[in-house]
Amino acid sequence: MKSLKFIILGCFILFTHFSFASVPAGGGAFPGLQIPEYDGEIKGIRLNTGWGYHKTVYGIDMGLIGNTTSNDFVGMAVAGVFITNLGRTVVTGLQFAGLLNRNSGKTHIGGMQMTLGINSAGKGVTNVYGMQVAGLGNIGKINVYGLQFGLYNEAETVYGFQIGLINKAKSLHGIQIGLANFADDALLSFFPVINIGF
Repeated sequence: MKSLKFIILGCFILFTHFSFASVPAGGGAFPGLQIPEYDGEIKGIRLNTGWGYHKTVYGIDMGLIGNTTSNDFVGMAVAGVFITNLGRTVVTGLQFAGLLNRNSGKTHIGGMQMTLGINSAGKGVTNVYGMQVAGLGNIGKINVYGLQFGLYNEAETVYGFQIGLINKAKSLHGIQIGLANFADDALLSFFPVINIGF
């Protein structure tokens, strides 16, 4: 029985210290204690009891606390607290995080990004082709080609709709619906209830 434990432990150490080009499943508790390691590619399912951090994930991505991807994510991601897209990330599909979807690099989202809290964009510009829905707000350097919905919406450029209590855009080519609507290049830079940009 002891030898079986050592074999299992040895396999675990082997799998956590060598990366593979692509695996059908991955997961773990946190970075450093996950299969495959960070630079591995998952094509299938990633399940984490804590927080996972991989370059590329294609498929289903579920994390009790959160998940981070630094290159491509394609599929459906659900996390209890946060999802982070680092670097030049392409997201295709659906991302739902309990509190925070954070896009820190130049991120392209084709599909839907949802949270009960905040969708945010950091240093790089995030391009959303689809919908960004937040319970509290959508903030940062974001270009929206579709719909942005939240209590507070902020974007660089909007081609489509912003719906919320407060909507703010530098360049509006669509419609803002909310209590207070701000658009730098609209006919009226501030207008309540509805604002239209061309």
